[in-house]
Amino acid sequence: MKRKNLKGVIHNFAHSLQSFDFTHSSKVVFNVLTDVYCKTGQSEITYDFTRNEITPESMNTKDAQIIFKDYKEWLPVLANSHNADSNLIEELKIKMEVDFSKHKHPKGMIGAVELEMKTFVDYKIKKKTNEQMSMSEIAVYGEIIIPQKLKLEFWGNK
Repeated sequence: MKRKNLKGVIHNFAHSLQSFDFTHSSKVVFNVLTDVYCKTGQSEITYDFTRNEITPESMNTKDAQIIFKDYKEWLPVLANSHNADSNLIEELKIKMEVDFSKHKHPKGMIGAVELEMKTFVDYKIKKKTNEQMSMSEIAVYGEIIIPQKLKLEFWGNK
């Protein structure tokens, strides 16, 4: 098993977790963020896979727990597929956020909004120093329900 492959494993793991698509869970983090944002105004979630925690407490919903469980089970499988051992990951904390106030309206797309999810990863591999990485993903929602649910303005809804 190769320790050097773990950085790629962690990147792929975090990228999949932030994805707007259903990849390794029946739930999506973006939907958790959207639901909680509509109720509380909070728009960031942190999954701590080392301490088995989801924070803040308002984000620790049933759907967030399903995502956590599904991804925790997938991590060793993903590591094994990269010829790596997930047991060498001593710390893994992934924070995701969406600034809903910074939505954009794609030109020519009536009823759509573009949102960006930013992801920040803190991790430590055995016998190495703590490291960080960040990534982001942008998605365009053409479904009217997303802008209306978030009460975002778009052409035709002002």
